[in-house]
Amino acid sequence: MIPTSWTKIYRDDDDELLGFLVPDSGDDTMCVPVTVFGSSLSAPVARDTAAALLHSLGLEYLLGNWELVAPDNTANVTVRIIEASPDRVVVQHVDFGDPERYGTHYTLETPTEERLRRVR
Repeated sequence: MIPTSWTKIYRDDDDELLGFLVPDSGDDTMCVPVTVFGSSLSAPVARDTAAALLHSLGLEYLLGNWELVAPDNTANVTVRIIEASPDRVVVQHVDFGDPERYGTHYTLETPTEERLRRVR
């Protein structure tokens, strides 16, 4: 579950939730911008910069490939986001090199933290 201490950032034109600002534990002027499901989008930056990053990305960060980190760190897989909310994120395995699991859906509780990483 997403902590209530995280600051919600909404899109101006339709109030869609873009993500959250997570206070940096070492410096109260710094925040980490995170997705609606709690995956970080950058290192800690100034609060205004973090909010601006979420506004500039919009929900485009949901597109493209992500890496699902295996709990035992043995076999990370390439996935795409199917559904995302502050409660959960559903991803689909899209690695053609792994036909046994291709198309498999995984549901993760939020925040996903280090389990889901953007592929850049």
